[in-house]
Amino acid sequence: MDRVDVVQPALFAMGIGLAAVWRSLGVEPAAVVGHSQGEVVAAVVSGALSLEQGALVVAARSQAVLACAGQGGMALIERPVAEVEERLAPFGEALSVAAVNTAGSTIISGEAEAIEEIVAQLSAEGVYARKINVDYASHNAQMDPLLPGLAERFADLKPGGPEVAFYSTVTDEVVAGPELDGGYWCRNLRQPVRFDRALERLLDDGHGVFVEISAHPVLSMPLTDGSAERGGIVVGSLSRNSGGLDQLLRNLSLLHVQGHDLDTDRVLGNGDVLPLPTYAFQRDPYWIATSKPSGDLRSVGLRASEHPWLGAVTGTAADDGYLFTGRLSLAEQPWLAEHAAFGTVLVPGTGLLELALTAAHHVGAERVEELTLLEPL
Repeated sequence: MDRVDVVQPALFAMGIGLAAVWRSLGVEPAAVVGHSQGEVVAAVVSGALSLEQGALVVAARSQAVLACAGQGGMALIERPVAEVEERLAPFGEALSVAAVNTAGSTIISGEAEAIEEIVAQLSAEGVYARKINVDYASHNAQMDPLLPGLAERFADLKPGGPEVAFYSTVTDEVVAGPELDGGYWCRNLRQPVRFDRALERLLDDGHGVFVEISAHPVLSMPLTDGSAERGGIVVGSLSRNSGGLDQLLRNLSLLHVQGHDLDTDRVLGNGDVLPLPTYAFQRDPYWIATSKPSGDLRSVGLRASEHPWLGAVTGTAADDGYLFTGRLSLAEQPWLAEHAAFGTVLVPGTGLLELALTAAHHVGAERVEELTLLEPL
């Protein structure tokens, strides 16, 4: 399974099969995008290539690449492409950018020894860099000798118009179909994969729910990173050591709980229908509203604070410091609900600064020179 001419056709078959399973469960793609050889799967799923044409492309390419096995390698570097290109410059033609996954994630390829050297350098500097488990250099000059023969083998490809929008990582465009000819698949093997640009265009066009059809979710992290700020939803299909239907259904349920409609008839079939209670469901929150306690704080060694957020002030036993305590809640400060990000209410930084200033005034200081927030409250 480690041989490129075995694993790539296997991954192709897995992708095609998983796409069919997702569709059988009622999940239909509005668009497709692929990464490197994954574009062949995307082209078949979109309808631009027939299954036979897609199988030809994958088989021919993987057999050709086998001739380069043992001569190269690839690595993932979690840094922007511009920074990676600067680090590659001293290596000359030995290394090049193979793919740009997101704004901060880049893949390189090239000579095996050079890959080992740069990964060791970056790791020693604390940069996340790791080798990818391949012994060839896709999207690199090492592929150039293969292209004439592949172009000849692909000469009879006759792609059609896709039924599902196909977002290309080669042209950065939504393809019409005919351009997915033999020349395209040679460029797909040789040029850097611009997954970042395809993802940005997908998001711009309103596609925000991503299902990765693969044996293990290798793109879910860049998909999540690249779409998080715009509310993207990302799920996989299968995962390593979890290759059964239960794992796929688990991912289907993740789609469902994040707001994606589920076709229960397709998923559950014609099973028994259980009677529901005859009364309407009560969807009220069950949290009990709490009242703010009152009493003489001096009886427990505290002093009342005049600040609306701080309930009490007490001197600390170990030194001359003070401890300010209070409680924040939407029940007592409902206006806080207006300051939220991605569904989570956050205490404004200005409010925390104001608390620090109150403490400063209590001990005779005039101002707060610096306030660093490590994470939002």
